[in-house]
Amino acid sequence: MGACLTLLDITETSSSTSRVGGLQETQRVLFVGTVLIGSDHLASVADCRFNRASLRLSNLNEWVNRSPYRWSSTGPVETVELLDLPTLQATIPGCEITLDRTAVSHHGHLTDSGFTSHEVIGLRFDEPQPLDELEYRFIRPLEQLLTLATGTACTAFEVQVGNDNGTDDLLGSWPLATYTARRRNTDMAQQDRPRIRAHMRFWA
Repeated sequence: MGACLTLLDITETSSSTSRVGGLQETQRVLFVGTVLIGSDHLASVADCRFNRASLRLSNLNEWVNRSPYRWSSTGPVETVELLDLPTLQATIPGCEITLDRTAVSHHGHLTDSGFTSHEVIGLRFDEPQPLDELEYRFIRPLEQLLTLATGTACTAFEVQVGNDNGTDDLLGSWPLATYTARRRNTDMAQQDRPRIRAHMRFWA
C-alpha cells in the first residue's frame, strides 16, 4: 500500500526448498518482533533511535475522565461544541511527557458524519533512544502504572516513533519521517532473558 516496512528482531522458524521448472526455490517462515511502517526504510539497527514517540493506552480515556464535549439545547435543536482541553505535562529523568485530547472527524455520504476523541500520550526524550530501551524504560512502565491505577490490564497501541526538527516546541509538528511501530510480545519467546529491570520496579 505504498509504505516501506523495516523488520526488526527477526528469527527464522522454518524453511523449505522445492524445485519449480528446474529452478530451486527456498521459502522461509520468519518471526518478526517489531515492524516499522513509514515513508522509507531504515538501513540498520543503529538508525532505529528516536527522540519522539506517541501512543495510546487502553483504559486511559476512562481513567483521565475528561470530556471535550459541551452539549447545549435550544428548543428542539441540540448542539455540541468541541472544547480545546489543556495539555497536561510531566517530567521524568530523560523524558518529557504530555497528554493531549485529540479529536478525529469523519464525514460520509451514505453514513452519519461525526467525530471521535481520545487521549494521546506524547514522549520527548533528551537523547535519541533505541527501540528496546524506549519500550522497556518508558512505554512498559506506563502500561504497568495505568494497570495498577485502574485494576485492569492496560496495553499500548497506535505507537509512533520519530525524530523532531530540533525546535524547542514540545508540541511542534513532527517531521515527515515518522514510523508506526507494530510490536509483538517478545517476553514469551525470551523467558530466559527477564525484561524486568531495576528502574522499572515500583518502590514504596
